[in-house]
Amino acid sequence: MLKKRLLVLQECPVLPLEAFSGSEWEIVKADTLEKAKRLLGVSTFDLLAVQLQPKPSALGPGVLELSMLYSLSTVVFCPSERLDTISYQFRSAPILILPLQTPKTVLMQIMAYLSKNADTKRRLQDSINKEKRRFQDEKLVSQCKVQLVSMCRWSEEKAHQYILKTAMDHSMTKSAAARQIMRKLERISSESKKNQCNAAS
Repeated sequence: MLKKRLLVLQECPVLPLEAFSGSEWEIVKADTLEKAKRLLGVSTFDLLAVQLQPKPSALGPGVLELSMLYSLSTVVFCPSERLDTISYQFRSAPILILPLQTPKTVLMQIMAYLSKNADTKRRLQDSINKEKRRFQDEKLVSQCKVQLVSMCRWSEEKAHQYILKTAMDHSMTKSAAARQIMRKLERISSESKKNQCNAAS
C-alpha cells in the first residue's frame, strides 16, 4: 500500500511529529510558506499540518490559501490563547484547529481518522480519474467514427466495426485503435491536399 503524504509547515520545529510518524505516512517538511507552495506545485499531498506562532503573521492567510487552492485537508496547531481567533479566521474552510498542547493520544486518534479520510479521498479521486479516462476514450472513438463516415462514406456501424477489428488485429484498446486510424486518416487527407495543389499548379 502506498504511503500517504503529509506536508508539515512550521517556522519553529516544535510540533509533536511522533504522533504523525508511522508506516502509513511519509513526512515532508517545509519551514516557509514559499517552500510549501513549491512542494505543492510539483507533488501531491494527502494532508497539510501547520504550526502557527503566538504572534500573527502572513502564515495564517497563506495556509488558508493553500488549503482552498489545493483542496487539501489541513490541521492547524496554534497556541491556546489564539485558538478562538484562528478558528474564526478559518471558519470558511475545512481546517481542523488544535492547541499545541493537544495530548499525544488524542493526536494519534485524530491521525487515524485523517488517515481513513485520506484513503477515502484517494479512492474517490481514482474513481473520478477513471471516469475521465473512460469519457476521453469514448470521445476519441466517436471522433474517429465521424471521420470515417465523412471521409470513407461509411455507415456509423461499419465505422464502428472497423475500429473494433483494428483493435483486435493489433491487440489494443478501442481508443488506441481510434487514435491510430485518425493519424492514418490525417496522413491521407494531407497527401490528398498536396496532390490537389500539385495538379492545380
